[in-house]
Amino acid sequence: MCEEWHISVRSPEPVDDTPKGARDRTISRRDLYELVWRQPLGVNARSLGITSGALAKICDRMLIPYPSGRYWSKVRAGRSETRRPLLDAPEGMSEEIVIPAEGRSGSRRTRTRLSVDARRSQISEAAIGIIVEDGLHAATMKRIAREIGLSEGHIYNYFKSQAELLVHIARQELNEMNTIQQADIRLGRDPWSRLTLATVSYLHQVASRGPLLQLLLAHPDVRRGLRSEHHDQRILGNYATAAQLEELGVEKELAFNAGLILTNLSLRTGKVLTMGKISLIEAERMSLAIILGAIEDLVRNAEAEPRPDQSARLG
Repeated sequence: MCEEWHISVRSPEPVDDTPKGARDRTISRRDLYELVWRQPLGVNARSLGITSGALAKICDRMLIPYPSGRYWSKVRAGRSETRRPLLDAPEGMSEEIVIPAEGRSGSRRTRTRLSVDARRSQISEAAIGIIVEDGLHAATMKRIAREIGLSEGHIYNYFKSQAELLVHIARQELNEMNTIQQADIRLGRDPWSRLTLATVSYLHQVASRGPLLQLLLAHPDVRRGLRSEHHDQRILGNYATAAQLEELGVEKELAFNAGLILTNLSLRTGKVLTMGKISLIEAERMSLAIILGAIEDLVRNAEAEPRPDQSARLG
């Protein structure tokens, strides 16, 4: 008689046969920050199974400051006094970092192929945001690239240098100011209203754009890059003011010289406004009182003086 054997067969447990070194690793921003300040980048990279360049890119992308090779040279020499920078916590940024397995590329932001103009505009907007929030010194090409998810080298395809980018932004701001001011001036129906609108529009533009322009124009490369066109634009403004004065009866040469003075008065008022010394309402009230008062005096004198043909007849 044969015995019956009942063998129960269980499905095998799933086995993870991925080599240990080929698995992704997860680490917090804080832990990685502590790690890169505890030992050199290359040492940490080897322990994580990636290259030092890849680790540096991860730190850049996650806004984690890390020391340079010079820092570790000082450490070895026993004379490191460098204070480590604080680890910021940008709003919306994940606190977990996935270190990709060796041989795999890490997850990256989805990139959109933009036209040259659209990409230049994107870079400019990112730079403006950084300048307004953190100052001109913070708008490095590396920081701007990080803000929009590009490599630093990629930005140089659109702007050859930081100076070129800053000049581009300043020129764009000045051109937009001028375009809006000219549109406002055209709403005036007579020389008095056009001169008033020119002053008011300029001061309103300065109130909204002035702080950014003041920061940009403080940079010597920006001033140098805009010197000729800024001068030309000011001369055109002088001619426009002079034309309005001539229409009111002021003699041509006097109108041009008066235009120089009145234009510079508006520019100076705008600078004081930008510095926060006076409010927009005070700037408008004081500058209009001076400018319109001066124009009234010029027109009154022009009306009182006999014209050359009248003088000849009177003689």
